[in-house]
Amino acid sequence: MELLERAAQINPTDYKPPALAIHMYRSLGRDQDTKAAAQKTVELAERELISNPEDPRPAIAGALALLELGEEDRAKDWTTRAHAIEDQDPICLYNTACVYSHLGDAKAAFSLLEQVIRNGRPFWKDWIQNDSDLDGPRDHPGYQKLLQRLEERTQS
Repeated sequence: MELLERAAQINPTDYKPPALAIHMYRSLGRDQDTKAAAQKTVELAERELISNPEDPRPAIAGALALLELGEEDRAKDWTTRAHAIEDQDPICLYNTACVYSHLGDAKAAFSLLEQVIRNGRPFWKDWIQNDSDLDGPRDHPGYQKLLQRLEERTQS
């Protein structure tokens, strides 16, 4: 947290430190800080999208932050925007899967994770296996096979 807070001080216009802080604060049970980081992420991501409209990452970071603020409809809109900008980037696909997982759409989240595997690198296994943002798709019938495919890619 100290490093993220320091990064935010060094570059106060960067949306990434508060976006990452959301997860850290949540895991520490610091609800008020979580909400503040989410609000800051949305503000900074909006500014970044104005100055750099071809980058999908602020839109997806903003979508995750909006979920934290309970703004599901706006989160869906921002996710749609991110996909309109770039629909094959593994990081955006992964984070979009996290959005859909939070929205309770495990099927859509799982489908996106399959795309991540096709478009990404094997290191995704630990993230997919452990990220609490992806609790929803873990109940999908193909989840274990997906992990097995990742394990095979890691070993090759």
